[in-house]
Amino acid sequence: MQASKEFLKNNNIRSRISFKDGEPRTVTLIKDEPDSFFDEQTKKTVNGVRYSVKEKGEEKTFFTGSIGLIQKLSEFNAGDEVVIQMKRKKGENGYISYFEARRVGEEDNGEFVSDDYVPSIDELNF
Repeated sequence: MQASKEFLKNNNIRSRISFKDGEPRTVTLIKDEPDSFFDEQTKKTVNGVRYSVKEKGEEKTFFTGSIGLIQKLSEFNAGDEVVIQMKRKKGENGYISYFEARRVGEEDNGEFVSDDYVPSIDELNF
């Protein structure tokens, strides 16, 4: 459907990435910017970061409110190629979702940061 593709391109609408399937996604980071949206289910505003990335040559976006993922991605620079994967770990009260993010070619360091982890002011490196 050519008209649909042109509409998306002309209006700068990019495909969105979801990590819910648990598969690792290899992306090149382009830029990040603060963003938020109103969640109709919880009736709360979700604050986070919207990332522009390139995956397999196509520009895409994703939004996350995950403090753990934002913290990990803050260590990278635009142009870095990273692998991002959502994982699940059994906790005391069921399963906990968390993210692994590493540069292409690096091993997983085994570091686990839960999404509800809140870093101290000293860890934020302002």
